[in-house]
Parts: sequence; C-alpha cells; structure tokens
Amino acid sequence: KQWYHAEYGKQWYQRRVRGRHYILLETHFVKQAIQKAVTLERREEKSLVSSVVDDICYVIQKSVHRAIGSKNVEITCAMINNAGSILSMDVCKVLLEVIKTGYPSPT
Repeated sequence: KQWYHAEYGKQWYQRRVRGRHYILLETHFVKQAIQKAVTLERREEKSLVSSVVDDICYVIQKSVHRAIGSKNVEITCAMINNAGSILSMDVCKVLLEVIKTGYPSPT
C-alpha cells in the first residue's frame, strides 16, 4: 500500500504542475490576444462602433470554455478568476487609453 500512496502523490503533483503551466500559458495567450484585438481594431465608416469589445469578449469566452473542457475544477476556477481580473484590470486600462486618446467623430 505504501507504493500506491507514493504513486498517487506523484500523479497528483504532476497534474498540479501541468495545471499551473496551463493557467500561465492561457493567461499569457489571452493578454496577447487582447493587445492584438486593440491593434487590429476595425471601425465602419461614419460609425462610433468598434470591434474591440466584441473581440475581447470572444477571446475571454473561448479561454473559459477551454478551461471547462479540461474537466479540471482547479483550472476552471483559476481561469474564471483570471478572466475577471483581466477584464477589471487589463481591459479597463486599454479602453481608458482609447478614450483618453480620443475617439474620432463620425463626420
């Protein structure tokens, strides 16, 4: 029985390390995708509507769905928490910068 407990502990540790790597990579991917969405912003002629918010929401939604698809509760909870903090911190900063620089008028 002692070997069983040692093997279980090893598998648990490996899953935990993989989960941390997954969370770090996914968070990095989401932040990079948000920056790309801002640089590739599309606006229609004579319109105040931007594609940035839709693109950011799509990226975060896909990230959370991938985490749910992992069927790992720790990863899913961590990515939902990360999505909330990314929205409240990173996305707010990006949108405030866009507002500060001024949005062109639809003339």
